[in-house]
Amino acid sequence: MEFYLDENLPPRVANALHALEQGEGISVYHTKVAFNMGILDPDLYPKLKERNGILITNDFKMLSRKAEYQLMISLGITAFFIKFPSGANFVVKYKMIFDRWEEIKKICKENKRPFKCKIKPRGKSEIW
Repeated sequence: MEFYLDENLPPRVANALHALEQGEGISVYHTKVAFNMGILDPDLYPKLKERNGILITNDFKMLSRKAEYQLMISLGITAFFIKFPSGANFVVKYKMIFDRWEEIKKICKENKRPFKCKIKPRGKSEIW
């Protein structure tokens, strides 16, 4: 499995997860490193499709921009949308991603792709 953290998330998190998952058949990349800084979502989705990549983001606007959302659906992109607490700093984001990492992997293994998943600070994740 290949996971891609988008530009809204800290690159150090992707690097740390990649290091932890080496040898487990799981790779974690940051989109800024894998696809260059500033890649637009409509350009990102086909690249994710080519690599069968799973997107991790906190950009909920992707869901409300109709053309982008339809492209995501038509390409069959799997995405996790993480809802951070209001005013979350780097430490809070880092900790939340690491705290929920095993759950993210489990959801990927248990669900047929493509799917979308909302991860909240508390409570059960929502898959659709």
